[in-house]
Amino acid sequence: MLRVNELRRKHGLEPLRTDERLMQVARNYSRLMAEKKFFSHYGPAGEDVADRVSAAGISFSLVAENLFKSVNGRNSVDLAVKGWMNSPGHRQNILRDNITDTGVGVWRERNTCHFTQVFIRRR
Repeated sequence: MLRVNELRRKHGLEPLRTDERLMQVARNYSRLMAEKKFFSHYGPAGEDVADRVSAAGISFSLVAENLFKSVNGRNSVDLAVKGWMNSPGHRQNILRDNITDTGVGVWRERNTCHFTQVFIRRR
């Protein structure tokens, strides 16, 4: 989270607020991907990030999600942020000027880390 806000500041953007409930949504999804052995913005039942955030009772007018998976990676957090910044869509999510809150969740199983970052704009 700190690295994302550093990047936002470098681009003249306001830092994002950390939301504990979004962190839990993100961590639960990272865990689900690890346990069910899939990697997708859509869960096994077809739900997307908007469905997951709504199910947590969080109100929003905009929602976005970044995912990253690291296998045998050293400095997995650095790899995730670098990977996101090298991907146009993920970079756009990090540098959107119309988002306000975020939550990051990481789940590690053996040598694999699943990262989920959820972004919202509050209503």
